[in-house]
Amino acid sequence: MDTVSPSRPSISKTFSLSTINAGGTALLTITITNNHALVSATLTTLFTDLYPTSLVNATPSSVLTSGCSSSIATATPNTGSLTLPVGTLIPQASTCTITVVVTSSIGGTVTNTIAPGSLTTSVGTNSTTVSAVIGVVPTVNLGVSKLVGSTTVAVGGTTSFTLVVTNAGPSTLTSSISDTLPSQFSSTIARVSSSVNNSTSASTANFSLVSGVFAGSVTIASGGTVTVTIEVTAVSVGSYTNTLTVLIPAGTTNNGSTSATVAGTVTNVVNLGVSKLVGSTTVAVGG
Repeated sequence: MDTVSPSRPSISKTFSLSTINAGGTALLTITITNNHALVSATLTTLFTDLYPTSLVNATPSSVLTSGCSSSIATATPNTGSLTLPVGTLIPQASTCTITVVVTSSIGGTVTNTIAPGSLTTSVGTNSTTVSAVIGVVPTVNLGVSKLVGSTTVAVGGTTSFTLVVTNAGPSTLTSSISDTLPSQFSSTIARVSSSVNNSTSASTANFSLVSGVFAGSVTIASGGTVTVTIEVTAVSVGSYTNTLTVLIPAGTTNNGSTSATVAGTVTNVVNLGVSKLVGSTTVAVGG
């Protein structure tokens, strides 16, 4: 007597976009196919798609399940997996499709893979590895500001320039900042100080002054702020403008600003002696 051998189920998966900016969203679609022409396939264990660490379900969660009898997939917001429950039934020669909105705040290439044997049903398990790939462009939102301690200072006096860089994210910025000091100020910096809003979200390193250019590196996570203060001495007279520039790494999208400018004047030192004399401290009427 002839018999019909059960056909293994198969899985495919795709992203709706090839590339997103960090913080953007794409649709992840998983299609489970029951290749058996005569028999329905029933999930005998929980099916789980465990994402790479940088990929999570969007908030609020949005997941659609179709062709999977009455079963509904679960994709908890801000977590890295989706599940389809035991007992899910896929009719013969039919498909079950799960679509979920996903996002990532970390730049790079994300590969989401389902291994053989991940799907267990009454007609067998999946036998091949399937993957979907999406590129995530690092994305930051910078606020750049600059303050001068005094817009007018005399030659020989000191003032300060304060540089402030904030990052509203969602990605971490690792880059450098550059500030060419005006010629009216000494090439020797009196003092440099830096601060961050907390030690885990921002840091500074290697600040130095070379040929009149003050520069250093910063690492600022989403929500982080870096503040750097330079104390300088005025050496020549004149008006000036001073611009702070943040260099954005190639391949990173910045939705904010990259520079800030202040202006001021260095004046001559005036050291006057003022006196007044009167010919006589006492004088008569008509005198």
